[in-house]
Amino acid sequence: MYKQPPLPKIIGQNKFYLPSCHSTNAEANRLLAENDSLPEGTVVYTADQTAGKGQRGSHWESAPGLNLTLSLVLRPAFLAAPQTFDLSKAMALAVYDLLSRHTDDGLKLKWPNDLYCHGRKLGGILIENQWQGGILRTAVVGIGLNINQMDFMVENATSLRLETRQPLPYDLGGLLGELCHCLQHRYEELRQGHTASQHADYLQRLYRLGQWHPYRAGAKVFMGRLTGVSDRGLLQLETDTGLQEFEVKEVAFV
Repeated sequence: MYKQPPLPKIIGQNKFYLPSCHSTNAEANRLLAENDSLPEGTVVYTADQTAGKGQRGSHWESAPGLNLTLSLVLRPAFLAAPQTFDLSKAMALAVYDLLSRHTDDGLKLKWPNDLYCHGRKLGGILIENQWQGGILRTAVVGIGLNINQMDFMVENATSLRLETRQPLPYDLGGLLGELCHCLQHRYEELRQGHTASQHADYLQRLYRLGQWHPYRAGAKVFMGRLTGVSDRGLLQLETDTGLQEFEVKEVAFV
């Protein structure tokens, strides 16, 4: 396979800071609509995201000024439609890399691309793709990480500061710089075609891998053992009726 020349450092070189906004993904998409030549690697971030979204359209709770909420603009035209989950894995691994610099105790990736620590949600990723004639024209990668927040309305949420028992708040600016470095590294790996090694990294860090737990599909709750994730991003569960594969909207962790 022909190896592409290394990508110049692009992620975070162009930043837009908003004191407050409804959604950094919405703002990033607005910037793209206004400027078709918006540089790849542009980061839109805010101190107060008032209407953040997670998977399945769920609300993302984030207290003002305490967490990392941002969106990254990428132009991964080198990916074909069946490879879109490769981008999701690369971005999840980059966020994991950042968090593991500060704690790896109980840190896991929860399918498809949430960050969990000791069974509680620490962060999440929401990717919005725009296609043009079969080419992945742009991907807006929304990232929300609970960093300094100490109290949550949602029972299963946690933060980096809660998990590490850090007495002083983390420097959010410093963490943003670290995150951009991690994102650059994993994105470059993806561009160079290291999808097999990234898939292995992803599985090694996967929440509940090899364990039996309850899952819900529609109104039915059943026991399943998570055995892996397909190349297209389908969750693979061993059940009493054999191996089954599920898309994101078809199954929920219980």
